[in-house]
Amino acid sequence: MPTPTSLAAADAEARGIPVETVRVDLPHVDRAVLDDASDGFLKVYLRAGTDKILGGTLVATHAGEMISELTLAISNELGLRTIGRTIHPYPTQAEVFRKAADAWRKRKLTPRVASLFKQWFRVFTWAVSDRRDPVVAMPTPVVE
Repeated sequence: MPTPTSLAAADAEARGIPVETVRVDLPHVDRAVLDDASDGFLKVYLRAGTDKILGGTLVATHAGEMISELTLAISNELGLRTIGRTIHPYPTQAEVFRKAADAWRKRKLTPRVASLFKQWFRVFTWAVSDRRDPVVAMPTPVVE
């Protein structure tokens, strides 16, 4: 049974609030897989273009134990970005909230920024892999 909090996407849209939905399926959460409780998902409803949480739906075996993080964020007007910055113990099923924040953040990556990151990592990887350890680079002495 879903555990809804605050506004559902349909309710927000009925009020004229544009909604963006972030969904994370529990098979992507390591602890849910380990506990054989990977049937379920988390949906977080955000005001479109922002990280403001309007509501959410959590369908999981331990939903009642996990939903508090979302309700705390909503009641204190904390955004999904703040949840993403929070340290989440690993492995726990509540890590699904951090994964939702990561998924939202990845959507915000513009093609230009993605291209800059690609170039940065290409140069950085080349610089690291091109370094030679002076001890390894020296010829090995031959003992006769």
